[in-house]
Amino acid sequence: MNGSSEPDVRGLIVATQKTEDDRRIPCALLRVCGITLLERHIRQMRNLGIRQIVVLAADRDARLQSEIDRLKKLKVNLTLVNGAQDLSRVPEGTGCRWMLTDGSALVDFRLPGVVASQRGETVAVAPPEKLPQADAARGIRVDADSQGYVFAGCARVSDRWIRVLSPGPGQQWAADLLSRVLRSVPESALDVTLLPGHIHDMRRDLPYYWLPIRNRSDSRRGKDFLISASQKDVLDWPALLIHRPVENWIVRYVCEWPITPNQLTLICNIVAYWAAYHFALGSMGWAMLGALIVGVLDGVDGKQARVKQMMSRLGGILEHLCDSIYEYAWQFAIGFRLAGQGHGGVPYGMALFIVGVDMAEKVLLTLFERKRGMSLNVYSPFDRAFRIIVGRRNTYMWTLIPFVVFDALWVGYWVIAVYALMTLLERACRVGYLLIFRPVKKEDN
Repeated sequence: MNGSSEPDVRGLIVATQKTEDDRRIPCALLRVCGITLLERHIRQMRNLGIRQIVVLAADRDARLQSEIDRLKKLKVNLTLVNGAQDLSRVPEGTGCRWMLTDGSALVDFRLPGVVASQRGETVAVAPPEKLPQADAARGIRVDADSQGYVFAGCARVSDRWIRVLSPGPGQQWAADLLSRVLRSVPESALDVTLLPGHIHDMRRDLPYYWLPIRNRSDSRRGKDFLISASQKDVLDWPALLIHRPVENWIVRYVCEWPITPNQLTLICNIVAYWAAYHFALGSMGWAMLGALIVGVLDGVDGKQARVKQMMSRLGGILEHLCDSIYEYAWQFAIGFRLAGQGHGGVPYGMALFIVGVDMAEKVLLTLFERKRGMSLNVYSPFDRAFRIIVGRRNTYMWTLIPFVVFDALWVGYWVIAVYALMTLLERACRVGYLLIFRPVKKEDN
C-alpha cells in the first residue's frame, strides 16, 4: 500500500468490545493466524504511513496495555485511552483526519488503502442482507437517513467528528459517531460489496471481506478464511495440484510460530543452493528432493506474509529476485554436471538458452501488462489454461523426475530445452498477435 499523502492522519482503533468467551478480555486481543487483531490493525495503519495511533478501550485493562507496550516495537506512537475518558488528552491537529477501525473484526487488508484514497469523510459499510445473518447481527450497526448498514470495519473522519462525542463503554460510541457522519454526509457511505475485488499480484478475484471475531471459534474461522484468501490463482500444474494443499497445511502451523516471512525466504534459499550444489555434484536424488521442497517453501513464505499482515513491496521484489538467481543457478549446475560427463560445452549453451527464455518471457509479459493493464496469464480462458502447463521452474523439475529415475539426465535436459522453446514461441506469438493484430478492447482500458 502507498503511504498516506496527508500531513496529519492518525489512527483510532476501537477496542471496546469484549469476547463472548470471557467478558473481561477485549476482542482486540484475540489471535488470528498467530497475531492479535490489535497488531493486525496497527500493521495495516503503519503500511499507510500512519505513525500516531490511539487505542480506545472500554476500561483500564492491564492485558491490553501490555500488548500495546509489546507492539511499540513496530515503531509507532501508541496511546491507550479508556472509555471513561474523552480524547482531550490527544492534541488536536489542524486539518487532522482519523483512520478509524473496528478492533473486534477481521478487516480486508485492502480496505484501509481504499478508504484513505477517498476524498472527505468515508465510512466503509455493507448492507446487512448481503452478509451472513449471524455476522450482521454481531456487527456495529450504523444508520443513514434511509438505509441501515453494518460498519465494514474502516472509516476516515475529520477531527471535529471524533470530538463531538465523549467515548463511553461498549460499541455504542462508534455506532453513534459513524451514524452522525452518514446522516450529515450521505455520500460518505462506501459499500464494500460493490468494490471490484480483483487482486493483480495474486491473479485472482477476492470480494472485500469483514468478519467479526468475538470468540475462539471465530478466531479459527478467521484463520481458515485467511489461509484460503492467501492463495494465488492461475498456477502451473504442480503448484495447483500438489503444492497448494501442502503449503496450506504448513501455513496452518507456522502462522502460529514467531517466524517471519523473510526467515522462511532465507530457509527456502538455503535449501535451493543446497539443491544447486547437488545438481553440480551429480547427486540427482538429493538435488531433486531439494528442488521439490523449494517449490513448496516458495509458496509458504508469501502466504505467511499475507495471513500475518507482513507484506512489503521491497520484500516481494527481493523474493522474486532471489527466486530467479537460484533458478538460474540450478540450470548452470545441471549444465556443469552434464559437461563433466563428456558432453562438452553444449550443456552450458542449453542452460544459457533456458535462462534466456525465462528472461525473454518476463520481458514479453511486462510489455503486455504495460500495454493492456493486465497480466497475460489472466487475459483470456486460453491464457489461463496455458499458464497451467507453461515452462517454468516447477514444471521443468517435475518433467525431469522420470529422466532422473532412469538415469537419463542428458535426454531429460534436451526435453526441458525444447519445453522452454515451445513456451517462448507461444508467448511471443500470443503477445505479438494481441498487441499488433487485435484492437484494444474497451474493458482492457
